[in-house]
Amino acid sequence: MRTWLAILPPLWLAACAGAGMSEKPITADEMPVVFAPQEVMDGEPRYERVYDGRTGADYRRMTIGSRRAFAEMLYLSTVGDYVFRGAALQQSVRQMIKDDLEITWGDSGTTSRGAVETRWQAFELNADGVRMGCMALRRELKHHAEVGNVPDTAQAIALGYLCRQGPAMTEGDAVRIAAVLRENV
Repeated sequence: MRTWLAILPPLWLAACAGAGMSEKPITADEMPVVFAPQEVMDGEPRYERVYDGRTGADYRRMTIGSRRAFAEMLYLSTVGDYVFRGAALQQSVRQMIKDDLEITWGDSGTTSRGAVETRWQAFELNADGVRMGCMALRRELKHHAEVGNVPDTAQAIALGYLCRQGPAMTEGDAVRIAAVLRENV
């Protein structure tokens, strides 16, 4: 029987404490996905990795900020009979964003580029009176061999968001932003 793991972005430091997990900085070459939206191109990305040697769970994170925008992208993978079950994208984003920031949810949907489908969720943040339009993305990258390309049976996913000063983002923004999320091959 396959074990189902809910998609809940790791709380990096808490996840490491006493659970046999190790955290370390990594380089861009060690990040399995590339996420480079135009809004944060002038920022300096930071990369981290948390690995659980007991289960083979591998969590990698990229954060980047510029003067008027910031982004975070997670790569989550597991091995064996473990798979990630898709939680609502809103729930995952809420756990990635600081609790004191007010979120207003917008439109959501999916966009496809070739055979690759990406779920998206628009939202707005109000941080200290600054209005930010944001877009969250979730893409399944690798599926369990026994099930094939069945939604919500992924063994590797990319999950993240981009926020920039300005109005709410639209479906057109989702297509543009999803296009700059790619595997690092």
